[in-house]
Amino acid sequence: MSINWKRMQVLTTAAVLAGLPISTATADGHLGGYVAQQLAGVEFQDTGNGVELAVLWGNPETGPSAMMLRLPANFPGGMHWHSSDYQAVVVKGSSRHWIEGTAEADVEDFVTGDYWFQPGDQVHQDANPNDEPVTLYLYFPGKFDVIFQ
Repeated sequence: MSINWKRMQVLTTAAVLAGLPISTATADGHLGGYVAQQLAGVEFQDTGNGVELAVLWGNPETGPSAMMLRLPANFPGGMHWHSSDYQAVVVKGSSRHWIEGTAEADVEDFVTGDYWFQPGDQVHQDANPNDEPVTLYLYFPGKFDVIFQ
């Protein structure tokens, strides 16, 4: 399967900036008020490449924001980077995450409950080599963007 990563970048950015429902909660509003969402009730939006996103709170255009990301089964991903740091937790399933210069074969799967911190401006890749989708919780303190190599 051949994926047009430039098209994916445009579709992902367009989906987040134009097509996804963005919560009116601000950083202050979120920290000062109660926000709850059951996974079964999360409304994911397809970015056009099988990857799905759901904004839980905040504004991805400016940050901070929290989102759910769902990677489809057998998704190869592609090397990319974000201008902001982010934190991720595997909510359901398992996936792989690695930085440039590391071989995917040398990476173990991250499983439900596992966490990683990804510095901004560092090239990395996410993939789901498994037969079931994987769901991740993402927190971006800054703007959410995806820049593919």
